[in-house]
Amino acid sequence: MRNRGAIMNTLNVAWNLYRSTLKVCFIFALVSAVIAEYFKLYALNAGVGEIIHAYMQSGQIPATLPDAEVLALLGLSSMFITMCVYGLLICIGGEYFKEGVIKPELMKNAFAIFRKRFGLFLLVCILNGFLWFLASFLSIFGFWLVTSFTLILLPTVLLGNVGVWMSFRENFRLLGSNVLYALQLGFIIVAILLIKYVVYALFAAIGDGVSFGINHVVIIFIDAFSLAFIVMVMVAAFYELNAKDDLPIEN
Repeated sequence: MRNRGAIMNTLNVAWNLYRSTLKVCFIFALVSAVIAEYFKLYALNAGVGEIIHAYMQSGQIPATLPDAEVLALLGLSSMFITMCVYGLLICIGGEYFKEGVIKPELMKNAFAIFRKRFGLFLLVCILNGFLWFLASFLSIFGFWLVTSFTLILLPTVLLGNVGVWMSFRENFRLLGSNVLYALQLGFIIVAILLIKYVVYALFAAIGDGVSFGINHVVIIFIDAFSLAFIVMVMVAAFYELNAKDDLPIEN
């Protein structure tokens, strides 16, 4: 595969998917961003920020955490909803890629795919989370690697007619035979995330950090817009690699 041409084609397809499905996808991404921001504010107001600061200073975590049960519930709920939003956006992008037009049946078909594949999708997300945990020990380099080499993992399990272990195998097979493509596209996604977090920091500095304000509204919208685009890059990469493979995944 010629990397430059493949990268540009993937980004063009991703942009077209993003632009065409934005009205629908933005609503789901916005819900996810609002819940994540609410959880962050709740955690800060509960004193989690001070606990993290104390841990960095002394290396010890207090025996009792404030509102530990509520924080755990909110954290798990936020992760679960974000995961479901990722899955729905992937299914919407996949349906639009096949149909080429927004029509009433598109959302119905996307929900049907997600419902049918949800159990497998959940298992893949949990296992993928373990890979991200391991990557965290390598800081940003680890995140770049895991982003690059799990790029089409979620689209594979949702849009491909394969199971959990086959999803991992096909993901690594397709990306492993196109290493430069994977690393370049992973770098682009990490760059988008870094820019997003720089903007986060700038707007977070405007407010007091613990009360809802215009800075949080801006952060929520930035998160929603960027999430939808990153998901469409994943969908576009799945179809780009699958189309050029000698043993394409049935979808």
